[in-house]
Amino acid sequence: KKLTKLKLNGKLVGVSWKGDKKHFYDESRSINLKLFSKIFKNKKITFLIIDKEVSSKDRKFLKQFNNVLLCDNLIQNWRDTAIIVSKLDEVITVDTSLAHISGTLGVPTKVLITTVPDWRWGLKEKRTEWYKSVELVRQDKNGDWESIINCLSNGH
Repeated sequence: KKLTKLKLNGKLVGVSWKGDKKHFYDESRSINLKLFSKIFKNKKITFLIIDKEVSSKDRKFLKQFNNVLLCDNLIQNWRDTAIIVSKLDEVITVDTSLAHISGTLGVPTKVLITTVPDWRWGLKEKRTEWYKSVELVRQDKNGDWESIINCLSNGH
């Protein structure tokens, strides 16, 4: 019900800038929150942080954005995540389980991936045969998240 009310104010976009820190390839797939937060400048969009584990440092940083809401208190399991995602207009995420949930549900999704991503995303395609609603947004240069984030924050 809360998400339905929020949707009346404009577009709802779920986001995740990081994966599990214990993941072997986390360093190449997670993005610094300060850089990622450039996308939050669009005040016509309400961004929902779809992550169960948000550090106190990140929480404090995110409080400066009136259009960013944490959903960790609503998420107990995958079902809760799927329910939230099903109500979204779009998802923007790094290579995490969120990409697979939103892709499975058919929610338009941008997956931000490194130059050499996980095998399932291939090496050059902008689309994936796994999920029709997923667009793969690739780094042009290894480690360059900034150009991707700048492009997204300018509405592309």
